[in-house]
Amino acid sequence: WGIVPVALFTMTYTMIGGLPASLITDWVQAVAILIAVIIICIILFTDVSFTKDDFAEVSKGTDQGFDAFVALCLSVFSAEIFNLAFWQRIYAAKDERQLRIGFLVGGGMVSFITFI
Repeated sequence: WGIVPVALFTMTYTMIGGLPASLITDWVQAVAILIAVIIICIILFTDVSFTKDDFAEVSKGTDQGFDAFVALCLSVFSAEIFNLAFWQRIYAAKDERQLRIGFLVGGGMVSFITFI
């Protein structure tokens, strides 16, 4: 039931502020996630230690691991392609040139991050 207040709040500010409000909140979320990822990477690279044997043990590839990798990449990519916010920005483009630029940059970034 915790999602109901969040959904109502999101629906309200989107109805009041429209697409600009949605863009601003997406930007704030992206900055917050980027900061969190940087902090986590710094912590991991400074506090976590492992030996060559540990790395060799966890880096063994299996068919099951490859299947999981492919399924995860395809599911995340598909979820992002069908994300309403992605299409919302396409329909809000000023002209066809801006539409193409936004689609290529956004789609390229999503694809890169998904399959990195």
